Amino acid sequence: MKRQLFSIVTATVFSIVTLSCVSCSSSDKSNAEEITTEPIVTEEPTVQTTLPETVNIDLFDINSLHAILIDADTGEVIAEKAGYDKIYPASMTKIMTAIVAIENFNDLNAYVTIPEEAVAAASALGGSTAGFWGGETITALDLLYGILLPSGCECCISAGIIISGSESAFVELMNQKAAELGMTGTHFENATGLHNDNHYSTPNDIAKLMRYAYSNEIFKQVDTTFYHRAINGKAFSSTMFTKIHDIYGNADVIGGRIIGGKTGTTDEAGSCLCSYAEIYGKRYILCTTNAQYSGLNVADAKTVYNRLGHALDPLS
Repeated sequence: MKRQLFSIVTATVFSIVTLSCVSCSSSDKSNAEEITTEPIVTEEPTVQTTLPETVNIDLFDINSLHAILIDADTGEVIAEKAGYDKIYPASMTKIMTAIVAIENFNDLNAYVTIPEEAVAAASALGGSTAGFWGGETITALDLLYGILLPSGCECCISAGIIISGSESAFVELMNQKAAELGMTGTHFENATGLHNDNHYSTPNDIAKLMRYAYSNEIFKQVDTTFYHRAINGKAFSSTMFTKIHDIYGNADVIGGRIIGGKTGTTDEAGSCLCSYAEIYGKRYILCTTNAQYSGLNVADAKTVYNRLGHALDPLS
């Protein structure tokens, strides 16, 4: 009877939630610009000590065609909507690019030089860039910020060349890591996520990858950063945080906030986002793909995490 009453109340609350869908151009399609607005910091929410036996989160009315929500601590699937279907991951690929780079750089504070061919290749492919030019010297850590924050394709290709001698050899390491993680529905063809029919994954696999990546403190440090200035003065900001702050003003949700994530956009993949949130002292990962317009990826993240926060609210 308690579960039935909870479901009725939850459904009633969800029925009055209004989602403002904002159509805007993809932040993955242009160079990042310096952002002066600082993220809004709120007080830490009360830690939830007693969780409901069952948490029912409806994903079927969100904009994204595919979605999966998991408990980041346990890996348990809380809710999914075609979450095991084959999808094109677009720039969410760069989660794998970054974690493989972290695990293969000997010293993240060492200086590296951006290869001329990496910049030329990124330019020819028409991918998003961090704005580095060939021959520029930065640290390996700066390169990671360039991969995850502005979604720099030249940074991805540079990491592949510096670590493995070529992007294709580096992609072999990415596929090896995918196999180690049990990402059985995934195959990578490049380090950037630019479309290739043989470059695919599933929302479940990407969420599994993000869970692994966040176990690495360097990855977490980079991915949760709003704004970074490289050692050479080049500055860029997170595509995800920029989009959220442009639309909503902050990354807050009921009981917590979205603390990190990686966006992705191609014509074939639609608007995608794999995000990481902390709500009532616990951690969650949401992967959504194939939203029709840019901005609907972060809108869906706000909606789903707010629903989760309401369901977990100790006072509700």
